[in-house]
Order: sequence, then structure tokens, then C-alpha cells
Amino acid sequence: MQKFIVTSICLFLFTAGNAQQQRIKRRGVTPVTTNSGISKNETFHFKLEDFYGKWQEVSRTHKNNNIVSITDTIYLFFKDDNKVETRDGSKTIIKGEAAIYPPGNILIAAADSYIIISKTGELLVLDDGETFIHTFKKVNQFWSETVGKVAVSQDVFETAIHPSMSNLKGNWGVYRRQAAPGAVDAKTLLIKNLKITSTDSEQKGYGEVTFYNSDKSETMPCVITIQDTAVEIKAGVNQWTFPVYKADGKEFVFGTIGKLLYFAKSF
Repeated sequence: MQKFIVTSICLFLFTAGNAQQQRIKRRGVTPVTTNSGISKNETFHFKLEDFYGKWQEVSRTHKNNNIVSITDTIYLFFKDDNKVETRDGSKTIIKGEAAIYPPGNILIAAADSYIIISKTGELLVLDDGETFIHTFKKVNQFWSETVGKVAVSQDVFETAIHPSMSNLKGNWGVYRRQAAPGAVDAKTLLIKNLKITSTDSEQKGYGEVTFYNSDKSETMPCVITIQDTAVEIKAGVNQWTFPVYKADGKEFVFGTIGKLLYFAKSF
């Protein structure tokens, strides 16, 4: 009996040790190494409580930086009993365990696993470990829950406005991009975040812009200038000029209608 107990303990320790070295995989795909590019001493401080509630996918970007049209929106519902419900588009809801694995940025959601890139306020960015970067927004109700029940109104942007720097000062995180087919390619510098920290006047400010350059994210100091109904952003040799369609201190909508439109929230 003692020999059986010792053998069982050894087997358990071997299995547990081996499991920590395994690569987490999503259903039906090749396992993905989750600690790629992470120092063995690097740790993260995400907690499962940070994710309680409903999260709806609002944008999806290919890892070559091309924006992808979403036809199978991902919904995540984390509950306070460490359970989660997931759904892709109209597929059956999958219920299962929710957990965060070492080094603290691996999020398990039932049958799926993700690498947590960032969580800022009501925005969550996840890497599926395969092909795409997914951006989620925290919501009270999923869009699918309102279909046929609540009339969903959306702003229609047709005319550019005259923005003021006082309404643009602060941190802006892009949570959605609306791009026409062919409007974005591998050379397009896509804005991710814009931070305006100081201003000279209602027309000029200073801060930093974060954007995707090829396959990496880059942050540079920038000068922001309001030109009539447009905003110009200069960061080194990089420059963007976009009409502004909304700038009320809470939401910032800018871009070119019919080509590429940015939707950003203050955080």
C-alpha cells in the first residue's frame, strides 16, 4: 500500500511538472508556445476578477496588420465563480472553466486560450496564438441579445466637425476601425493609441502616438494640429491627416469615410 502511494505521488509530480511545460492549444489547432519572447523572470499581474462580465469583439486584426472583416463575432462572458461562456457568431454556447496561467498573461476561456496583450478600462486585446489579434469591449448586453428586442441606433457620420483641442486632450484608445476593401495593406501605418498631454492653444497640442508599423507596434512623440475640420498628427517622418467626425471628450471618431474610419474612446 505504501509503495502504491509513493508511486502515485511521483506520477502526480511528474505529470504536473510536465503539464506546465506543455504548450496551450485551442481546439482543433496546432499547439502554440505561450512563453515565446517572454523572459523567464517576467511576470504579469492580470487577475480573473479583472475580466468578470461580458466582452464583445469589436475589431480583429491579422498579424500582418491587415484589418479583418468580422463575420463570426466572439462573445466572452466571465462569471464570478470562475466559469465562462463563449460563443463565436451564431455557434452553440460553450461553457467551461476560466483561469489565468503563468506567467500571468495566459487566459483560458473554456475550450479556448489567449495571450493577454492589454486590458485598459473597458478594452481588452487578446492574441489567439494563431493568426489574429482580437479587440473586445466590455458591454452590459451582447449585440446578439438585443436583436429583435431593442432598436439599436448607430451614429451616422457624414459631415466633418470643427474639433477643439480641449476636447481632444487626454488618452485615446482605438477600439474599432472601419475599413473599405483594399483601403488597408501591409504598408498602412494604423493608429492604435493617441495621447495628447499638453497644448499651446485650441489648435495645437503635443503627446505621443502608438501605431502598427509592419509587424510591430511603435510609439513616437508627436505634434497634433487642428486644421479646420481635420486633425494632423506628425511623428518624425510619419504624418496622418484625417477629418474629424466626433470629438466630445468621450469619443473621438476620425478618418476618411469610405476608406478608413477610426473609433476611439477616452481612458
